[in-house]
Amino acid sequence: MAQFSVEIIRLPGSVLGGNQQPEKETMLSTARCSMPPPVVPLIAMLWLTGCAMGGSEVRTPCPPVVDYTATDQARAANEVEALPESTVIVRMLGDYAVLRDQARACR
Repeated sequence: MAQFSVEIIRLPGSVLGGNQQPEKETMLSTARCSMPPPVVPLIAMLWLTGCAMGGSEVRTPCPPVVDYTATDQARAANEVEALPESTVIVRMLGDYAVLRDQARACR
């Protein structure tokens, strides 16, 4: 650790009218001794960050899956079968079926 020197000048007892020279004394300063080394705040910051990581795993909620009765499902199947194969709604219903399967698997 680096030490700093401070020069202290002591004035003689009779400052007014004396021919005496002031005495010089060198004293080491301990100002830096009371400061923590730079690594201490870093260690404290890393330690606190590690504590914050414990509960950071967040699970996204699963979307609800609407349950349809067997009657509703049979009616929808009959209506879809009546549609031409090239309609956009048939493709969209296929996508909806995939999303429902994914939502069920999420539970």
